[in-house]
Amino acid sequence: MKNRVVLSLLFCVGVAVVSLAVGQAQRPAPPLEPNKFGYWSGKAVRESVANLKAGERPAFEGLNRGEHNFSLSHRDRSGAPEMHANWTDIYFIESGEGTLTYGGKLEGAEERRPGEFGGGKIVGGKQQKLVAGDIASSPAGMPHQWLVEDGKTLTYVTVKVAKIDDMRH
Repeated sequence: MKNRVVLSLLFCVGVAVVSLAVGQAQRPAPPLEPNKFGYWSGKAVRESVANLKAGERPAFEGLNRGEHNFSLSHRDRSGAPEMHANWTDIYFIESGEGTLTYGGKLEGAEERRPGEFGGGKIVGGKQQKLVAGDIASSPAGMPHQWLVEDGKTLTYVTVKVAKIDDMRH
């Protein structure tokens, strides 16, 4: 079971590098497609990110496998705090730089969907600066927030993996 999860994650990461969907604003998850092969050329990915204006999102969407999904996010400003009760986020920084505030307690957030919280503020969190080539992960239930300095951008792939209570079998 553990080997299947690892192999599935590695495959997902390989395809995720060229997937697109921006995480700055909430949009419905793509339809469940457990058997569809996904491909987005590196050229199309670079062009769609290069031509974005502030607040715009590329037309490409990530792929939803059910127990995991992935997307490419491009930020030109900081995001709101959020927390996912049932999803671990794994981030692969493609370009730019930003700071991830993580941990602590999420206060004043709203439950936007079951298990999905956003807004408010993180109290007592830590910060980690991230640059191109870095990898980080926020486990399910951990508050986190992306901070991007004025005039800078951050592009990263997020792989979301469903929380599994016990992987020791």
